[in-house]
Amino acid sequence: MPLPDTAAAAPLDHQPGPPDRLVGLDALRAIAALCVVVMHVHAIWPTFPDLAGYSYLAVDFFFMLSGFVMARTYEARLVAGFGVCRFLRARAVRLWPTLAVGAVLALPFAWRDHPHVDTFLMIVIPNLLLLPSLAAPQIFGLNMPAWSVFFELVANAAHAWVLCRLRMATLAVIAVAAFGILATLGWHYGHLDLGSRLDNAIGGLARVALAYVAGIVLWRRFGDRAPVPVPPLLAWLAMPAVFSLARWLGDDFRLDLAFVVLGCPLLLWGGLRQRRFARISSLAGALSFPLYAVHYPVLLVADAYGLSGWAGLIVAVVAGAIVTRALAPRKKPRALHTNYIPAH
Repeated sequence: MPLPDTAAAAPLDHQPGPPDRLVGLDALRAIAALCVVVMHVHAIWPTFPDLAGYSYLAVDFFFMLSGFVMARTYEARLVAGFGVCRFLRARAVRLWPTLAVGAVLALPFAWRDHPHVDTFLMIVIPNLLLLPSLAAPQIFGLNMPAWSVFFELVANAAHAWVLCRLRMATLAVIAVAAFGILATLGWHYGHLDLGSRLDNAIGGLARVALAYVAGIVLWRRFGDRAPVPVPPLLAWLAMPAVFSLARWLGDDFRLDLAFVVLGCPLLLWGGLRQRRFARISSLAGALSFPLYAVHYPVLLVADAYGLSGWAGLIVAVVAGAIVTRALAPRKKPRALHTNYIPAH
């Protein structure tokens, strides 16, 4: 639910405007979420076409989108004393019920993979609290995609605690430092598909630090104005095209970095310029997080029942729609929130 308004001035380069809903960003996060689902369909059914093999980069778009939207909607209120704990409680209340549905669906598979009570509980209990587990290679062994939600909440906490009070120059230094760390990790691993496992969790911190801080900077510098006139249609098509065709260019972490530092801002600016299809974009945006939160265990259920990859994809979208309907807020939200998402 939206946080209450507070009238406050903030020491920002760009003061927040009215919290109008950004339907173009709704549409883009729905497209990104669907790309992640398609990627996981191929992972579970290897015979399913590899249509979106690089969709792990959707996480970086979601992180940047989160930084942009949190700065746009809440930063002045945080500076005015809204309260870190109050802010994080509101975020957790918004995210946890949907993630809990995915977690419950995933319980049988967690037991299948970890049939010892101690290990099972060491995975399930922290993950249910939106905390990583150290008991398995995947830090969110219960429902794997939830790892990125954890890192987004870490970024939200840093934003509320300190980032909202930092000047643009300091934020730029943080982003450059994060870029250097991420480039080093990318050179080491050969890609940026990092953050979901214990052995590369530091990559998740670097990814969120770079993209989230960049999102804050983009809001403060440009607000809702797109300095590059990216056509919305191009923004809609870009992620599926890039995630599908990138494999033809070969595995190269430099391409991943280019998507983060160049592609993600351009996508965001394309979304900001969208003015049409508001209704369908809002509905798609509402579906995006529930789809992200439940799709992986639903795909596992579909596989366990012998369904095909295409059938699993359809079932996952239907399940996401059911959860969206069941957990829909009573009142229509006033502003876009990054309910997240993003990936793997």
